Amino acid sequence: MSDADNPKFDIESEAELEALRKRMKDPFFLPSHEDIRKVFPTREEWDKYKNDSGVKFHELLNKEFLEALANYIIERANVYQGLEGQPLIILEIGAGDGRLAHFLQEELNKRAKGKFVVVATDSGAWKTEHPFPVEIFSYKDALENYHPKIVVCSWMNPGEDWTAGIRSTRSVEEYILIGGISTCGDSWNTWGIPPMDADPQFYQQSSVPYVKDGFEIAHMDGISCYQIARTDHLAVADTYHSSTNSFRRKK
Repeated sequence: MSDADNPKFDIESEAELEALRKRMKDPFFLPSHEDIRKVFPTREEWDKYKNDSGVKFHELLNKEFLEALANYIIERANVYQGLEGQPLIILEIGAGDGRLAHFLQEELNKRAKGKFVVVATDSGAWKTEHPFPVEIFSYKDALENYHPKIVVCSWMNPGEDWTAGIRSTRSVEEYILIGGISTCGDSWNTWGIPPMDADPQFYQQSSVPYVKDGFEIAHMDGISCYQIARTDHLAVADTYHSSTNSFRRKK
């Protein structure tokens, strides 16, 4: 029997891998992209994890994604008001368990401590228990209460559109949507994508809701490349179903 037929396993490495598997269920643990790849090398292991009743997520957050998102927000904050004076509020609406806001605050603190306050808000409709602070507000009340310059929304409810309310908030300069374009929000009102059976004469570029309201879209490929959604197939390349897109108010 050859060595290839009888491989020798590194017991210490296997123990470390098992410890990493357990940590994946800890809400305060933020894995790296490499950690995720190590833990879920096959479709079967990925499916087992995401179908576990104790695991709930649309987007599997990781260090690289949060780092890229934090760097981008700092860059945009410098465009809008700089980093002097009062901390800039980053408002997350539909924040769910607040985990994204928690880790985004941590990453912003590493780069510009005291310059940002990330506020997680949610309607509370799902009534989920979690260890992160989330303020109970409808997205409309949150916008009215905080008057943010930058809004973040991750995995907006399918078939709903909150972006009209965001754009009509005069303080908002930019909103960042995280999630699947085909599965989040409303195809036309959120993304400006006409229905399949649409009359092409009606759905002209000038009538795209966000364009009509004076916004333009920027596809954030440098952030999207780190995203991992629940629907992704980790064992196959180029099967990713989530992205980050920014909508900026035109000057």
